[in-house]
Amino acid sequence: MRDNIAVLIPALDSNRYYPEGDLVLFGDTTLLEWKISQVLGLIDRKKIYIATPSEKITELVQGYGVKVVKRSQNTQSLEWIKECVKPVKEEIILWACVTSPFVSEGDYRQMLETFFNLPKNYDSLIAVYKEQEYILFQNAPLNFDIDQYAIREDLNPVYRITNGCYITHKESYHQNRKFFGHSPYYYEVDRLTSLEIKDINDYAMASNLLSLYFKTKEV
Repeated sequence: MRDNIAVLIPALDSNRYYPEGDLVLFGDTTLLEWKISQVLGLIDRKKIYIATPSEKITELVQGYGVKVVKRSQNTQSLEWIKECVKPVKEEIILWACVTSPFVSEGDYRQMLETFFNLPKNYDSLIAVYKEQEYILFQNAPLNFDIDQYAIREDLNPVYRITNGCYITHKESYHQNRKFFGHSPYYYEVDRLTSLEIKDINDYAMASNLLSLYFKTKEV
């Protein structure tokens, strides 16, 4: 089963965050090539799929020996996810998102190891960040009693999906699932690993945190 893993990396050459999309510079490389470098040591490169509608990206990744899945520019995630998954032959799919640059090779290894040792009541794994803070939702307290004081350590935590990694069986997509199954395991990551680039300010912050990444991660 562990030989039956594919890594899927969705990539665009422009998006609503910045004109260069996943080809924006990150350190001395592009954001996309940075992510490719983080998964090359995980599995055979022929099991790494770059899902993109871009000819520019297709040409760029040819030198890495990875596969390219042609997807449409469709903005409906359920549709383009299906397009990405369809040509994948492997049964276990790990989604590695370019916009989560601080998920290292070591992190992916630990996530896969956890996934393959999950109890049977879990069908997938998602990377999450644990927030043990006072959370309001729809103008009301979500995880605390407004009339009763509680320290943070006593609050019920909420878990934020980081978009850093999803691992699930390919069969989940026959059930019109998105990135994970019906019963996902929450794999907790630290604050640095949880960071996702969602706008130009996130990109600037991530670029400034590169030195911290090299200090704290095995790369």
